[in-house]
Amino acid sequence: MLETTRDRRRTRPVRVGPLTIGGDAPVVVLTQTTLSVDDSRHALEDIRRTFPNAITRADICYATTNRQEATKLLAQRADIV
Repeated sequence: MLETTRDRRRTRPVRVGPLTIGGDAPVVVLTQTTLSVDDSRHALEDIRRTFPNAITRADICYATTNRQEATKLLAQRADIV
């Protein structure tokens, strides 16, 4: 369900360089990536720790997830991948 401005979750304001993120401005994080699944997960965990009320959504390509999991399994069995 898409939240509207009226029913958004409030967060604490945090300064990031010259910007203030959170507070009256809603925090919404969307990921759609073919980057490292683990790196994306860690980044989202950090964001959720900083902004516990943030709305997050991670859309990681199924093929990317499969390839990365297969590579991890191969790395356990081979000297070089």
